[in-house]
Amino acid sequence: MRLKAHSEGKVSSLNELISPDVGVDLDKLVVHFAAGSPRDMIRVCHRIIDEETRASTASTQIRSQSVWTGLRNFAQERSEELFGTHLPQLRRPGSVCFTINQLANDVFRISTQAARNKVQNWMNSAAVTKIGELPNKGNRPLHLFGAIDLRLAVAMLPAQEIQMILANFAIECPSCGTTCITDQTRITCHSCDMEFQLGDAQSLMQSCSMQEA
Repeated sequence: MRLKAHSEGKVSSLNELISPDVGVDLDKLVVHFAAGSPRDMIRVCHRIIDEETRASTASTQIRSQSVWTGLRNFAQERSEELFGTHLPQLRRPGSVCFTINQLANDVFRISTQAARNKVQNWMNSAAVTKIGELPNKGNRPLHLFGAIDLRLAVAMLPAQEIQMILANFAIECPSCGTTCITDQTRITCHSCDMEFQLGDAQSLMQSCSMQEA
């Protein structure tokens, strides 16, 4: 509706403004990054347009690089607002999910209890949640924790292309449609508790492809 209002009814979708090389349904992707906030939806679009106008004032279309850079910039900015004090440490594992033992032994080199306290703090801030269990031969299964927020998942992996993050770690629950952030092949949806295999679901990148739109 805003696009229509500011274009005298000529433009009704972001997809009408993007270059064909973008290859995704940008309307749908922006909705995911806005996470239910109309204000954030406008902010996401603003970041994308900022990138395009910074690259070229003569451009007539929004190009692929501007889309992905704008989305990453917004994800970083929003994650700093929501989880700022935790974000540097959340990046340390180099993955979107982890166990307490991994944090204690491989990442922070601290006691298991200290690692458990970190995870509890992250859970209290709604940054992570328990997303499943991993087998632990001869012992109780290990709790697997992971990011809840798509923007945080992008911010946690600054060295990876955002397209790869959306293709490999953002998986849509086939039951309720929630985006599950995980690097596992067996997934438990944190919203509806459905268990499913990676091969039985779509990644967010697949869901937002123009072929699926």
